[in-house]
Amino acid sequence: MKILFLTSRFPYPLEKGDKLRAYHFIKGLSKNHDVHLASISDTAVKRNDFMELNKLCKSVKVCRINLFDIGLNVSRSFFGNMPLQSAYFYDSDIKNKILKYGKEIAPDVIVCMLTRMSRYAASFTGIPKLLDYQDAFSKGVERRLAHEGFFLRTVLNHETQRQAQHEKDVFDLFDEKIIISSQDRALIQHPMHDSIHIVPNGVDYEYFSPHPAEKKYDLVFTGNMNYPSNIESAVYIVKEILPHVRKKYPQVKLLIAGAHPASRVRSLQSETVHVSGWMDDIRESYLSAKMLVAPMLINIGQQNKILEAMAMQIPCITSPLANNAIDATDGENIFLASSPHQYAEKIITLLEDPLLAHSLAEKGNAFVKKNYTWEQSISQLENILFRLVNGGVD
Repeated sequence: MKILFLTSRFPYPLEKGDKLRAYHFIKGLSKNHDVHLASISDTAVKRNDFMELNKLCKSVKVCRINLFDIGLNVSRSFFGNMPLQSAYFYDSDIKNKILKYGKEIAPDVIVCMLTRMSRYAASFTGIPKLLDYQDAFSKGVERRLAHEGFFLRTVLNHETQRQAQHEKDVFDLFDEKIIISSQDRALIQHPMHDSIHIVPNGVDYEYFSPHPAEKKYDLVFTGNMNYPSNIESAVYIVKEILPHVRKKYPQVKLLIAGAHPASRVRSLQSETVHVSGWMDDIRESYLSAKMLVAPMLINIGQQNKILEAMAMQIPCITSPLANNAIDATDGENIFLASSPHQYAEKIITLLEDPLLAHSLAEKGNAFVKKNYTWEQSISQLENILFRLVNGGVD
């Protein structure tokens, strides 16, 4: 098959969830098919990053969108129905460039990563198209409302409504749809949402594998630290959970690791809290801590940080909301908590019982290896694409 991928961010480096998913889909499919990538970028793509995709793809086209056009498009969207995130990445000149690029390729099928790229995909006629919703983004925006000030709440409330309508409207533009979890599928407000295929993320087990290492920290939390969900979680750990833990363990140490830490995250730095920023090898953050604590409060989708930590045999504590997309078993291969006191209780339990921590980590490792592999997910995606190209025939 000749497959045209449309992405709103260049899928490398892998510091964001949408980049990670796109990269592994492209990497897996490129083994047996010709993959062509058309990617929008609001920053210059570094040569080494470009080469990572160039060695996987038959061809790569990067369309740079400038800040002036972004500002103009976002401003216009306030007076229309397009979600802000879709307006941010849409440009009519880029649409024409992508359309020309696609016609030169003559793909058998188009894979559109995220609803924000749907207007680009809709420009193509007569070619089967698949949409990867990835997450129910409208719900993620809605869950931010309780954590923001009045002005931003007003903006986000409108964005929630527009994004939910957009997720519903674009459904019928595509021949097939996929999403990361059943939890997210149920949140797409289309009467046929049950027809969306669930294709979860996987883990690169050759890369994320257990290794002995010195434990410099008691706890670790990772992610893109400019992302609202991760910002709220980092603040929650330091301000709400750690005070309870420190009643018994005053010197408990936390590592907050991830790209682009926002000012609220940087302000958490102290003698016992280290904010590392970008790490060239995120595995070092997992290996340097006794456990991962991920109290996700407003998240959607699947938490890659939890899958990666479990793959590296690190015991994990998270929220029921985050676990809904993973479906691990509380007390067997993961610990769940719903309040600062519960998180502190689980943390202290693992600190005081190394054998229990080891057992939880081993069972977590076995759980993710059984249920979350890129090979399984890519095979599932490949079968869907084959049916599209063959007119519904396997």
